[in-house]
Amino acid sequence: MIGDLCGVAGPDAAQIRRDMIGCRAHKIGGTGDTPSGAADASTSAHPSAAHRRALGQRAGSLGELIERRSRPRNAKLHRHAVWRPPLLRIIQSDLALSRNILLRSRKVAHGLTSALAFRALRAGVGVAVEHSQVLGWLAPDTVVDAGANRGQFSLMTRVKRPEATIIAFEPLSAPRAKLKAMFERDQHFRCEPYALGVETARLEMKVTQEDDSSSLRSVSDLQESLFGTREATTEFVEVRPLTAVLGLGDLKGRTLLKIDVQGFELELLRGAQPLLSAFDSVYVEASFVRLYTGQALVPELVAFLAEQGFGMRGLFNQAWDDRFGPVQADFLFQRS
Repeated sequence: MIGDLCGVAGPDAAQIRRDMIGCRAHKIGGTGDTPSGAADASTSAHPSAAHRRALGQRAGSLGELIERRSRPRNAKLHRHAVWRPPLLRIIQSDLALSRNILLRSRKVAHGLTSALAFRALRAGVGVAVEHSQVLGWLAPDTVVDAGANRGQFSLMTRVKRPEATIIAFEPLSAPRAKLKAMFERDQHFRCEPYALGVETARLEMKVTQEDDSSSLRSVSDLQESLFGTREATTEFVEVRPLTAVLGLGDLKGRTLLKIDVQGFELELLRGAQPLLSAFDSVYVEASFVRLYTGQALVPELVAFLAEQGFGMRGLFNQAWDDRFGPVQADFLFQRS
């Protein structure tokens, strides 16, 4: 189970199971091959120093294996040099790892809730369960998913709102192909192959190792140090202002503009300005520190949206660093 939740498979998963069995056996005073009932009662109550050392070594190696195979992009955000017992380290290793394991398990659980989510999970795409609360509360009828990647947010939208219209924008060819495959039978889904900006252009996108961090801006040294994000290659993409692709007739009922464009948020909003009055809510990932060179930070986005008649309604999924404080979060704005 631990191996499954951490995304560990094959020989490493078998090793985790062996180590856990060994840890349990040593903890009750026996060996890895000795039934618990055969252990001496006094040894069970007072394990020897050798047994305690063996337990610590096994638990330590298990924790290292889990962390190595499951470390999220922001695993460096919560490191503390405080000693804890080995088994406690496995369970509580750090906040980022614990949250990642929990998030993985929630995505697996959501994969069993519908045929679409299960098909996506089999293709390696997890439903963005971290946005479930917001989507459930907003109950949008039309969602514009800017920076859709493989469709994680669109999938969560479909789980919460089976009849909603989803208009997804994804400029990178590889994730867009997977996105379109996820929704190939969905009559209320539409995919556009553009990045969104101020004007029509053809620009070079920096594609990162984990392509959901790819951007039209360069990755900053700070982001590399915090998340380990690195540029792997580049791809030329087509950029359009939102008004060149959508009109008022496309935005019906309760409307949501979701923005996850890695440092290009303000450019997208400026290009969408004539249409912003047609949206009830804007849900945007934004940064307190510059994770991409030249990106607009939270205060600039808040000020721009305030000028368009939107007030901040909530903050979700905040990432934190002990040196810099808040790093980034998802912000919900609603029309005042």
